[in-house]
Amino acid sequence: MESPLLAVVLETASLVFQQQVRPEDSLFELAVDSLTVVEYCRRLESSLGVRIDVEELFAADSLASFGALLAARAASARSV
Repeated sequence: MESPLLAVVLETASLVFQQQVRPEDSLFELAVDSLTVVEYCRRLESSLGVRIDVEELFAADSLASFGALLAARAASARSV
């Protein structure tokens, strides 16, 4: 069962990248251009209320690991 945050990450990716995505997909497998990646990050920032550095998404080996990074950041922000 996927987390609600991962569901948002995947749903937003499907909408912005205009293709089916899986948690194990990487940006390189999805073959999206950098402008689309920037749009994706901005939409996630708006939806989730967290700051996202585009480089973090490029560094993630999958959408699932990117979602885990965002979940850890959100949990850390809540505990402060």
